[in-house]
Amino acid sequence: MKVTPGEQSEGSFKEKRSEFIAVLAPVSSVDHVTQVLKRFRKKYHSASHICWAYCINVDESLIENSSDGGEPAGTAGIPILNVLRKNQIVNGALYVIRYFGGVKLGKRGLINAYKKGAELAVDHAKLEDWSGIKILHLKCPLDFYGKLSNLLDKFKGKVLNDNSGGALCWKVEMPAYCVDLFCEQVDLFTKGQATWNFKSAGI
Repeated sequence: MKVTPGEQSEGSFKEKRSEFIAVLAPVSSVDHVTQVLKRFRKKYHSASHICWAYCINVDESLIENSSDGGEPAGTAGIPILNVLRKNQIVNGALYVIRYFGGVKLGKRGLINAYKKGAELAVDHAKLEDWSGIKILHLKCPLDFYGKLSNLLDKFKGKVLNDNSGGALCWKVEMPAYCVDLFCEQVDLFTKGQATWNFKSAGI
């Protein structure tokens, strides 16, 4: 059964004076992965390497990628990606940050270290069952009815129940990978006047 991270989790350890910090983050798109990476590059600006991997479910297809972040080819990105695969994690990205301690680990040592870091972040994670569909309960002023209808079409959403009265009140079904970006757009054009909550649902 596929699972997805409900929130960000972290693990860290030291190996021959090198410090490894691993973070598992929920992501909804490749652009989202890049945004998180930029944030970590700023936060861990003095790190020697930031290596990563992700698995994202888009339109029932799985998109995977990884990076060795400057480490020797095959010593970081693939071991991290294999941890995602082994745990059947989708819409998740693993980032492993290394501060070099002056002692080389060798190829096998690097593979083991990046795998260990990724596993620690997963061990500390709150993982949820992945269904591929989410249900949103959305409320906002009726003035935004037209814009919301258009946005819903763009993100492949469907109104399951309309309880609108003095305010727009929808129960919406939407592909899970669209939810984060949809909510960002709603918040942007309503200027924070919309509220929502959501949950997973079976396909």
